[in-house]
Amino acid sequence: MKSPRNVAVSALALVALMLAGCAAQNSESATTIEQVLDQARAANDEAAVAALSDLTVTRAEVDAASDRMIACLEQNGLRVVDNGVNPLDGWRHELDIYWDGMSDSDGQRISDECQSKDYSFVSQGYYLMNEDQVDPAILPDILACVQGKGVEIPDDARSLRALLPLGSEDPNLTVVTTCAQTAAAAHGFTALSIVL
Repeated sequence: MKSPRNVAVSALALVALMLAGCAAQNSESATTIEQVLDQARAANDEAAVAALSDLTVTRAEVDAASDRMIACLEQNGLRVVDNGVNPLDGWRHELDIYWDGMSDSDGQRISDECQSKDYSFVSQGYYLMNEDQVDPAILPDILACVQGKGVEIPDDARSLRALLPLGSEDPNLTVVTTCAQTAAAAHGFTALSIVL
């Protein structure tokens, strides 16, 4: 059975709009890298503390955290298919996660535990410290769609966050996310997660 929701790495081949940062499974959503580091320390997450201790997170560090999460999932009996990097943000991996032969609650619990243990803090730190970038092949189609619907966009918009400066409260949320999904689908990508 396929997991019914997203993991922070990105999507489980379902559309999900995850708001307030990287949708980390933490009880409090950090807004600074220092807060994420404090949360990682409080959780005794040594790998995350090591990645965050210089108050920056590199692509290599977030990819290593993703690899640790995938290894955790597989070691606990889940099957993972990595569909590559999400073209709507340029760094999260689109994952299909399956838990054949176990209950949904057990599969979801394992997925949540591996995400929390191996990925959440590092990905949230990366999200806070780096700009997303839409795939350059898809971006013109998104911008044309959004402009065609009468939405004014900044000249330097290269990410969905730039197109939706108010996040989930942005009045153009539906237009931008629909245009992004439509443009991605036209380039062969379907059911991508969108994280603001």
